[in-house]
Amino acid sequence: MMTSYVKRELAMNPPLHKEEIKSRIRQRYGSMLAFEREKGLMNHSVSLVLAGHPILPTAEAIADELDIPVHRVSRRYHDQYLKLAISPRHRGPKSEKHALPAQEKRA
Repeated sequence: MMTSYVKRELAMNPPLHKEEIKSRIRQRYGSMLAFEREKGLMNHSVSLVLAGHPILPTAEAIADELDIPVHRVSRRYHDQYLKLAISPRHRGPKSEKHALPAQEKRA
C-alpha cells in the first residue's frame, strides 16, 4: 500500500522528459556525443539511459550536469527509488534505539 508521502513523491518528482534532458545537454555541449566525450562516457550511452538501460555512470553524469537527483534521469531509476522508499525490507526492522528513554520517578 502506498503512503501519502510516496503518492506526493510520484506526483511532485517525476523523471524529466527525455527530450528535455536531451535539449539541456545539447544547449550546453552542442550534441550528446560531445557531452559523452567530455565526460568520458561510452558513445550513445545517454540515449541508452534515457531509453531505460541501467548505465549508472552515465545517469550520474547527466544528473550532475543538470543538477537533479539520479532518480529524475529516467523511469528506471525513479521506479527503483520508489521501491526503496516504500519497501519495508529495505527500511529494516523498527528500532528501539530512537525511542526516548523512560524517565525515572523521583521520590
